[in-house]
Amino acid sequence: GAIVPVIDLRTRFGLENIAFGATTVVIVVHVADEQGQRTVGMVVDAVSEVYNIAIADTRAPPDMLGPVEKMLLKGLANLEGKMVILLDIDRLVNSSVLAEVPAVA
Repeated sequence: GAIVPVIDLRTRFGLENIAFGATTVVIVVHVADEQGQRTVGMVVDAVSEVYNIAIADTRAPPDMLGPVEKMLLKGLANLEGKMVILLDIDRLVNSSVLAEVPAVA
């Protein structure tokens, strides 16, 4: 029942815009900001799987990343033979990004 800002991650990462399809979804997350917690929606192309990852199962991002990439990555995890990239949602969805989201009347 709440109205929340929605951020298109393709736009956030500077990727080409594509039409929304049958697999396009909005993931609702809680992010930390200057006022405490905020609820935000993120448009993604698809969700293939959902994992619960223990902090002990993560490792730091590689040093070869650039400063922006390293800032947005929380870590890496190896699950079921797959490398999973963990994004830092609080940094990804920061107040400067939220300020760019137009208000919906």
